[in-house]
Amino acid sequence: MNCLLLDTTENWEIELSLDETLTTEELIPELIAELGKGAMGVVYKARQTGLNRVVALKMILNADFAGSQAVARFNDEAQSVASVDHPNIIKVYQVGTFAGKPFLSMEFVPGGSLDNRIGKSPQDPSQSARLVARIARGMAHVHRKDIVHRDLKPANILLAG
Repeated sequence: MNCLLLDTTENWEIELSLDETLTTEELIPELIAELGKGAMGVVYKARQTGLNRVVALKMILNADFAGSQAVARFNDEAQSVASVDHPNIIKVYQVGTFAGKPFLSMEFVPGGSLDNRIGKSPQDPSQSARLVARIARGMAHVHRKDIVHRDLKPANILLAG
């Protein structure tokens, strides 16, 4: 079981693109479903139409009313996550604005959160130890880049399978 970490924080402008060969039309997302809300953001399951790939699209919650500090914090988070390349950390595809609102397009992880997986059931100790080791390796990599997660909890740990 792999684990990936995610921090829960009509015009199309690309401010930063990690897929630089794509056109604007190819990057426009088609929203499929809401995956969850946090204090700062909302995450949708979406389809990146040009590449026909499913992504997780994070946007600022109530972006129309978000202050400049919230937008700056969101953009800082996006830049930080985009700078990390590790098998236990979710991948960022694009950062920009959609319909005038900041967004972060990321790898979609279908396995759900650790919180949902474990529920209130006892877990196998050896499997749990292996999972914690994977989480620790990902976080150690992030810390070596001087990035602090600030909201590491089971609901923000996504499982690939």
